[in-house]
Amino acid sequence: MCLYCKKKFEGFSEMNGHLRSHATIFTCDQCSATFLSYHGLKQHERGFRCDKSGYKPRYGLALRQRLNTEIILQCSTAWPFRTWGQNFNCSLCRVQANDPGGLRAHMACRHANFDIKLVFSRKLRKEY
Repeated sequence: MCLYCKKKFEGFSEMNGHLRSHATIFTCDQCSATFLSYHGLKQHERGFRCDKSGYKPRYGLALRQRLNTEIILQCSTAWPFRTWGQNFNCSLCRVQANDPGGLRAHMACRHANFDIKLVFSRKLRKEY
């Protein structure tokens, strides 16, 4: 007999297989829906659409990677830059900084209206 739902089984292997459904609950990262099987979660994730570009990925992993990129672009303090030696150089002009904080301050002051998401969204469309 199952300890969780009190369901009775004829054999040990049937009960053991049933107990696995109680042991693992799969949760959707987008809406917190719960599923008893991994397959059920994957079927559910296929329905999500990327709201930025209308792109609909075939699998949840592609959408998750795309959303992670969006989050990094929104929250990161690491602007795109090239380094030569110890200097951090602005990718939009020729200003150099000694540390990443100086480069971030420069970007916030001089290039505040630069929309980095626009640049990366073009690259994302090509990759996916």
